[in-house]
Amino acid sequence: MKEEPRQNNRKSGLIGLNPDLKEYEREKEAKLIEIEDASDSFYSLKQEYDNFKVGAIEKKRKKAYVITFADDSNICFITFAKSRDKARGDAIMYFREFHPEFTDGLWKQKFLKARRKRVPAFDRYAELGKVPILELLKRGMEFSCGGCGKDKFTYGDVQIGRCHVIEDGFEMNPFTQGFLLCHNCYKRFFKEKE
Repeated sequence: MKEEPRQNNRKSGLIGLNPDLKEYEREKEAKLIEIEDASDSFYSLKQEYDNFKVGAIEKKRKKAYVITFADDSNICFITFAKSRDKARGDAIMYFREFHPEFTDGLWKQKFLKARRKRVPAFDRYAELGKVPILELLKRGMEFSCGGCGKDKFTYGDVQIGRCHVIEDGFEMNPFTQGFLLCHNCYKRFFKEKE
């Protein structure tokens, strides 16, 4: 017959004799339960925080905006910003460098006349920071020739061969990828080299 090892479940005789030690034992068990509850609430709070953080990152992602001006419909700027006002500020800072209507104190008035429009279709280009010129033409924008500056070309002009989109790293402005050449400039710059 095998003897089973004795388990010592017996507590020290001191606890039975000393009521303060019984209270200490109860407090110790209560603290352990409290720690387990706190641990559960910590993990649920951490889960909520992680969900909030993911939502905040989604909200802070850069979005595409087209900036136009109420007093001059010929001026347009596309930017990728985290807020509407930042987008408007980006356009003003860009034009302040060279455009005569934005110099000195006039840029403050232009800031107030700036109109912002969200273009979710361009959000996919936010990481690049530039929209391909062909996409802009498809959306109805017009561009003049990047070589001679003459004419205004549309997407239909590209389709019939009146102008050519060149994507070789040179851009017409900071928000477009590529540039446009009329047929004559295209022949002059590219056909001669062939």
